Amino acid sequence: MREKGDLLLGRIALREGLIKKDQLYDCLIAQERNPSKTLGAIMVSRGYLKNEDVERLLALQKTAIGGSAPGEPEAARGAPFGQILIDKGLATEYQVNECLRLQGKLADLGITPIPPLGEILVKRHYLRKDAVETALQLQNLQLYACPECGARITTEDERKEGGEDHVCRKCGAEVPFLFAKMAAAVHEALEAASKEHDVDVPDEVRLARLDPANHFGKYVLLQEIGRGGAGIVYRAWQRDLNKVVALKLLPHESDTAAGVRTPYGDAEDVKRFYNETRAVAELTHPNIVPILDFGTIETHFFYTMRLIDGATLDGIVREGIDENVFQTTFISDKERYLPEPGGARRLKGRELPIKLAAALMRDVCRAIQYAHERGVYHRDLKPSNIIIDRSGRPWVMDFGLAKLTRIGDSAYVKGVIMGTPYYMPPEQAIGDMEKVDNLSDVYSLGAMIYELACGFSPFAGKGPDEVLATLPKTSPDAIEKLAPHQPPPLLAIIRKAMQREKTRRYQTAAAMADDLQRFLDGAPLAPEPEGAGGGTALWDRVKKLWSG
Repeated sequence: MREKGDLLLGRIALREGLIKKDQLYDCLIAQERNPSKTLGAIMVSRGYLKNEDVERLLALQKTAIGGSAPGEPEAARGAPFGQILIDKGLATEYQVNECLRLQGKLADLGITPIPPLGEILVKRHYLRKDAVETALQLQNLQLYACPECGARITTEDERKEGGEDHVCRKCGAEVPFLFAKMAAAVHEALEAASKEHDVDVPDEVRLARLDPANHFGKYVLLQEIGRGGAGIVYRAWQRDLNKVVALKLLPHESDTAAGVRTPYGDAEDVKRFYNETRAVAELTHPNIVPILDFGTIETHFFYTMRLIDGATLDGIVREGIDENVFQTTFISDKERYLPEPGGARRLKGRELPIKLAAALMRDVCRAIQYAHERGVYHRDLKPSNIIIDRSGRPWVMDFGLAKLTRIGDSAYVKGVIMGTPYYMPPEQAIGDMEKVDNLSDVYSLGAMIYELACGFSPFAGKGPDEVLATLPKTSPDAIEKLAPHQPPPLLAIIRKAMQREKTRRYQTAAAMADDLQRFLDGAPLAPEPEGAGGGTALWDRVKKLWSG
């Protein structure tokens, strides 16, 4: 992983007088555009610093964030507030660094007083207030160290003759005996707790970590559980917190349209991967899978997520609601859709109980509305990106094609169609992702309910290329034709969400969620705005055609 507290490097450079504020700002902007390069490397490449300057800054930085000196025990490291949050899993490194960056920008603008890091994390909904209090208590443990250099104090430190003081091995400072004894006792208690913690390591982890190939930074890779164009997903064990997470890794090999190689993989893949982490890191919602950590290890970008014990929605549609379906967070792309000869999507699926389907999609709609309100458009909504946990709660995942309105849309190549043809709206099949927005997500939500209602995806039976050629000018089979037995209000919701013209769709995912709730309550759907009755007229024409 990149050095902890990478963003602190610039602040140290400013303090040491090695770089000016405008130069640092220039480097930070460059790093935003190319996150695969470290801040130090950018400073050197732009001629602001020399390599030896960066090495000195890194040494100062390591001391600032609690790095260990050669031969010094790991426990001797300091515990600054942000690092405690990261180490204890209270916040991710990405979230902490983002808030540190904000503090730096506020300082550059001359805004005072600058809010504490904990306050910023709480306001951004990254952290609860009780978590801040816990971290502050943990931070107090650094008092049990040498007051001069921060080194760990042990009862083995030398005592001066004729007195009760101890001498710090690192800096030679005198430490009162009672303080030294209390500090040693605290550290020994923490170490004992850590040893007990290690006893609880699962057997599968003990077996996996015997193979060096499974070691990935502070993680041990246990099992590959998903693979696709956007990365490889593993069940992984996080050493410091002794918990299993889902780890998504960006491979170096890729067949994307850009074809521009970097040490971290294809350039477009890197941008999309980084874009995905930025999108999800800003979302804290009970129906969106959260990102826990993000960084690079051995030139591989990765992020970790909460591992959801459940099954993807498409798996449930294929297999039905069965205990065997609740296996893991992800299903491999190769297992997800078994093609018929010619590449068509297999025509196999089961209808969910319609009230259950409506309730699930209501919650998904509300999660997507939450994302939209924060300027994040998913743009690849489909059943395989929704996972249902054992309690029946749906979770939205895979924001690999997401657009963040506040930073633009750099994570795609214009003219290249991206997404899943069976669930994408007509405007997405054209290839200009700038035109794919929140109303496009509404169409995809409708396409998912379409499949839940009838057991078939839109354009079932056609290959992906055929769908892409057909979608801009033709609609899928009418849901009334495939699911005439379903309640008319639900069919009306699907029909409205999947209108070809954006202006005829639900104008927000929240409005769609509200109609689903009305359906569940047995209440009338929201009336159409005056002059927007195109959907009803179309339904009348369809009924006339069927009646002959």
